[in-house]
This record gives sequence, structure tokens and C-alpha cells, in this order.
Amino acid sequence: MKRLDFVGIGATKSGTSTLHRLLEEHPGLALPAGKEAPFFNHEARFARGWERFVEEELSGASPDRLWGKVTPQYLAHVAVPARLYEHNPELRLFALLRNPIDQTYSYYRMVRRDGLERRTFGDAIAEMRRTAAHDRERPIAPDARAVGYLVRAEYARCLDRYLERFPKRQLLVHFTEELRDDPEATLRSVLRHIGADADGYRPATLGGAFNRGGDAQRFPWLVPLARRIT
Repeated sequence: MKRLDFVGIGATKSGTSTLHRLLEEHPGLALPAGKEAPFFNHEARFARGWERFVEEELSGASPDRLWGKVTPQYLAHVAVPARLYEHNPELRLFALLRNPIDQTYSYYRMVRRDGLERRTFGDAIAEMRRTAAHDRERPIAPDARAVGYLVRAEYARCLDRYLERFPKRQLLVHFTEELRDDPEATLRSVLRHIGADADGYRPATLGGAFNRGGDAQRFPWLVPLARRIT
């Protein structure tokens, strides 16, 4: 059965929803209808197997297209790099990264809004600093979104896990500001990286509204705290 050709691995709250919308209109690509569509980080779905996932999320997708998905939770999940490599060692990967402090606060606001986080931001950061060593090595279940999210913004460490498996040429990294300021160039770069037609494609949503919330650094006092995390 056909395997994935590309995966967007993260990061959360960094513009991946926008990038997913830009990619899903491309006639040469096939993506699940809903962004994320967890599989490699979802133990129950992973145990049911790839064929079942295809039936649920990619039914009817032409094998002539490039198959892919965007699941930002993959970036920091300890088991996903090995699972993706076993799935397809030629997989093309891309990551969209945001200022880690702004990303962490934006994520905090999301889980707080969803009723999954009741601590103040300062209390949450302090507690997660104490549990950071454990959180780095613990798989994060999709239903545990408010647990250990501070260390998920340690991008270099997270990407190193991928580079232990995949050669550098298979991993592309862009930043939120690039997608915001020049979405056409960023999209073109991603399309070329995954082997899709980049020059003849301009989606209707290109240049649409982009969530600009969080561009300014809100908590400068977090910088020295973050740097002391080991």
C-alpha cells in the first residue's frame, strides 16, 4: 500500500494551519481533510495499522498524487521519528517554527481556553521546569495536551531526533515570520522540497489573513528562565 511522501512535523501554534490550507488545494497532493489527523503519535490508531488509517483519512486519494499530512505534535514526540523512518525512509519532512517563548505562551492560552490548564502561566512554567527532564523522554498522548508543553519548544533537541534517522537533505525548516511576510516564497520552497509543482500553483487562500497574535515577545523575563532549562 502507498505510504506518505511528506509530513509537516511542527511546531504547534506556529502557522501550520495556514500552511495546511495552502497545501490542501494543490492538485498534485493528497492530505487528510482535517489538519493533524494523528496516527504515528496516537497509540490506538497506530496499533490498528496504516491500511485502516488510509481507509479513514485518505480513502479515494489517487496513488499518483503525493500523499502527506501536517501534524505539529509530531515534532516533540519521542517515538515518532523512528516510526516515520520505518514507514518511509525517503520521507520528506518540513517544520515551521516560531519564537519558542511566544509559541509556548500561545499554546498555554489555547489549552487554558479549552479548560485543560488552570494554572497561571508563571506557575505552569515553574512546574514544567521541575519536570523538564522527565517530560523530554515521555511520549505525549494526544489527549494530554496540557502536560509538559514547555519542552516541546526545544526545537534543536526535537529536530536532532529526526536527524538521527533522516539525512539533512530530507528536512526543511521555515519560520512563522517567513510564512507571514512572504507566503508565496515559503509555499514555493515547501512544494519544491516535497517534489510538487511549485511554479504553476497559486491557491486562492494565498495572502489571506494570517494570525499575527503573539509576534511581540510578551514575557521577556522568561528568556533567562528558558536558558537555564537543562
